[in-house]
Amino acid sequence: MICRMIFAILSLLFPTQRSGNPCVFHLESLNYNPLARQARIQGKVQVLVTVSSDGRVVSARAGSGHRLLRQEAENNVQKWVFSPGEERTFEVSYEFRLEEPDIYYEPHSRVTFDLPERVLVVSNFQTIDH
Repeated sequence: MICRMIFAILSLLFPTQRSGNPCVFHLESLNYNPLARQARIQGKVQVLVTVSSDGRVVSARAGSGHRLLRQEAENNVQKWVFSPGEERTFEVSYEFRLEEPDIYYEPHSRVTFDLPERVLVVSNFQTIDH
């Protein structure tokens, strides 16, 4: 009985990895590229990531999306550190989205991580001066 309780608590504290992808030990948030924001560029970017056995990203290649967004996604995922294990390759999906703000100001980007497979980066549209 005690073993079952300990196992249940451990599985809540350390959930299993989905689809064999590694756990993310370290990540860094990112801001919406100012040029992309000003040009109102939005969209999804798929990044093929290769992680070495020590958990470091050794390759990150974006295969879709606008050049400015691809560059931001590649630079960001290069800073991540994953759980050690065998070398593996998988895809991380970034979604860059702009929204109409309630008030116009220079916002920080809001970033949501659905690890390790998805990153959502949201900012406001650039204000248009008349």
